[in-house]
Amino acid sequence: MIKKIEAIALVLFLGGIVYTTTRWGIPGAVVLLGIGMVIWAMAQNWLKAWKRREALANAAVQIDNSYIYSEEGEDCTVRSRAQAEALLLGKSGNKEFLKGNIQVHALYFRPSLTREEMVEINKEDKQIRSFLVFCEDYDRFLDMVQEHQDAVEADHHIKIAKEDGNWYLDNALKQD
Repeated sequence: MIKKIEAIALVLFLGGIVYTTTRWGIPGAVVLLGIGMVIWAMAQNWLKAWKRREALANAAVQIDNSYIYSEEGEDCTVRSRAQAEALLLGKSGNKEFLKGNIQVHALYFRPSLTREEMVEINKEDKQIRSFLVFCEDYDRFLDMVQEHQDAVEADHHIKIAKEDGNWYLDNALKQD
């Protein structure tokens, strides 16, 4: 949606440049181009702020753990993405995250032809649980991530439902 709006605005702007150049020459086009650049910069800043507010609003009501994992082979951005997710959940004031019920799971892929297991590393951090996943190839890694997520989420929902059943019915299951 935003990309379509940007494309339409760019076409209209370029049409305005062509019209202004034919009507008032190069000085008119330079003035229009300067105004357009200022408006574009302001719009980009507004879009960044809008996306950030949206992300904070979504994080504030999140009830499931977050799973950050290697997007391809040996991905070096997993740790920084997991830290950014934990920071976002903290800044949003998510009550489940602040109570420790929601965690960020960082899963790192390590190829291994002889071993297939998931080992928890860095157990000191209470907000980010890190796992080193040894397996044959990346497709198997994705399967293991899904299995881990399914197992953890079932236990997680049971824990939240036992703590406050009414809240769980109202917010997680959206019951009337």
